[in-house]
Amino acid sequence: MKSVLKIKLFSILILPIFLTSVFFYLKSNSTDTIPDEKPEAKQKLEVIISKSKINTTEAIERLEELNDLPEYTEYKKNYVLARLYEKNQKTPEALLLYKKIIDKNYPLKERVIFHYANLSAKNGDDNTALQYFNKLLWDFPNSKSVPQTKYYLAQTQLRLRFTKEALKNLKSLKNEFPETQFGIAANYYLGENEYNKKNYNEAIDLFREYLRLSPDGRFANEIAEMITHNEGISLKPIDFTLLGDVFFHKKDYKNAAGYFKKSRNTKKYYKLGYSLFRINNKNEAAFYFKEFAKKYPKSQDAKWSLFYAARCIPAFMQTQFWSSAKKDIPELVYYTTYKEALSITDKTKRKELLEKYIETFPSTKFTLDAVWEIIWGNIQSGNYLEAVSIGEKYFNESINSDFVNSETRAKIGFWLGKIAELKKDREKALKYYKEVSGLIFDSYYSFRAKHRINGLTSGKDPMWNQEKKYEDLKHYDWSIPPITKPEIIKKRYGATIYELINLKQYDEVFELIGKTKSPSKQITIWLQALNNEYEPSINLANKLGHLYNYSQKNTMWNFAYPLYFWQHIISTCEIHSTLDPFLICGVIRQESRFDKNALSVSNARGLMQLILPTAKTISRQLNTSLGSGELLFDPGINISLGIYYLDGLMEEFNNPLFAVAAYNAGPNAVKRWINSFSKKSTDLDYFIEEVPYEETKNYIKKVFSSYWTYNELYGI
Repeated sequence: MKSVLKIKLFSILILPIFLTSVFFYLKSNSTDTIPDEKPEAKQKLEVIISKSKINTTEAIERLEELNDLPEYTEYKKNYVLARLYEKNQKTPEALLLYKKIIDKNYPLKERVIFHYANLSAKNGDDNTALQYFNKLLWDFPNSKSVPQTKYYLAQTQLRLRFTKEALKNLKSLKNEFPETQFGIAANYYLGENEYNKKNYNEAIDLFREYLRLSPDGRFANEIAEMITHNEGISLKPIDFTLLGDVFFHKKDYKNAAGYFKKSRNTKKYYKLGYSLFRINNKNEAAFYFKEFAKKYPKSQDAKWSLFYAARCIPAFMQTQFWSSAKKDIPELVYYTTYKEALSITDKTKRKELLEKYIETFPSTKFTLDAVWEIIWGNIQSGNYLEAVSIGEKYFNESINSDFVNSETRAKIGFWLGKIAELKKDREKALKYYKEVSGLIFDSYYSFRAKHRINGLTSGKDPMWNQEKKYEDLKHYDWSIPPITKPEIIKKRYGATIYELINLKQYDEVFELIGKTKSPSKQITIWLQALNNEYEPSINLANKLGHLYNYSQKNTMWNFAYPLYFWQHIISTCEIHSTLDPFLICGVIRQESRFDKNALSVSNARGLMQLILPTAKTISRQLNTSLGSGELLFDPGINISLGIYYLDGLMEEFNNPLFAVAAYNAGPNAVKRWINSFSKKSTDLDYFIEEVPYEETKNYIKKVFSSYWTYNELYGI
């Protein structure tokens, strides 16, 4: 009894001591606190880190020379330097530096442990890797690094033939983090394990899950090879659908079309039609496009499906096509009726059908478009009175509609102003221009309205002239802006992610949180930008900007109109010093959305969408050899050739508007248009509306609206 009492008494006495020890241990090992830093030292480090994105060799040299820093700033310097060593294949130096800071209890500790373990594995030291991966999971069980660590730990265990432990980790990863990139990849390794054991049913289930979640993933091609070249695997329609998606993402449209056909999945008819369209099988493409629209008229792709179907058939059959679609797809009659009216070449009949359309469908997305077509027809024929009558009616009535801030309403208002100018009614012109100028921040017509206000009030309409030159912007630096306040990032994601962002370790940030479900579209846009997924980032930011009609000050516009590849652009513009770098950004944004791997239907490549024959001609003029067409996907080469070509067009036409038009349609077409138009008018607003190629007309407007937006956002 006494011994039991002694044990209880001992427990009571020792428990507070134990808890106190644990408290102080945890406190001393806390990595959530970010120490204060001296501003001067912190700024020195930040300047070098910014430059590291351009020249890693120079950044390494400068970091190595940066001494006498406070402890935490020194720690951050060593972390960035180790990462640069690692990226430059300086493995021994990186390992030594990670080892030096691995026990420091600062916010990046978990990342130091991870990199030390992962680099040890790459260096052939799997035992050390195993030790430190396990240490990270033990010390940081709830951190954002856990999925990534479990993934690489499992790979290490597989190499060490600890298969049971590896499979356990992979299953845990799949179940606990199913939609992270690491949880998705676990399906591949688990599937491969079953595949090697010839458990094909189990393997195919896991492979399906991988392809469903990540058709463009790292292992998608390998899975496609495995399941299509094994007679022991019997593929089902769902597998053909998944394989179609894999090849569609690869832009291998021939194979994509083949698998989508085999799947007989009507929900994939839009992708099937598009794949056939891209391989120039337009007859079949038209069939599948129309079938998709018939079966899924409420889909967001239904109208696009009909649009592409119409592009697959000859011009003389357009009216017949839209008339047939109108009967076959009653749910889209508001769209097909409008397109049918536009396809009529007889101007009188066309106008009658458009008027009937407006009467029948007074409040659809295309009603104002029909109004505009009538207005423009009247302007062309000189019937300004009728143009103003219908224009004013619908411009004013639509103020309370869903289309109050639409581009078409802005266009109508702008041309009401132009007609007022023609009639010498300055006050009325200014009234319309002022209203249009405030409708949409990045609207072509809002900008032109501002220009005309300047023209009427100060006599200075900048028109389509360039506003900046290399000299004005050569010292300007740009980086991806923060999407929200730093303290919100820290609260939402923790101190580790917060510090990685501060150190511009964006690839790591994306690895850790980029593939997880994001709490907001704004965060998604930001993460996509950080991970070089520029096109989806721009498109989503652009969509949000117009959906909520954000003011100029909203950061969304900086993501919708970014300055990616700015150093390439500005350095090339140093050679072609008469070109405005912002105009180049406008061209790139329209051509490729800053996707360096963009490939068009006509086989135009890269950022500035150069076709190979043109690029080879330019390279010969520059006394260089282009060699492979794949080089056009290199940003520096593409920008250099594209700017040289645009500069040549600028010299040829002595007008940015004509040069941009020629960049899209070719110089010969533009010369024909200029000759034809000069007999009618000298007003270039009219010239643009009269451009016979619809694609080029829209291209001009989009390039210049982008150009003016860049000047508005970043003009110095």
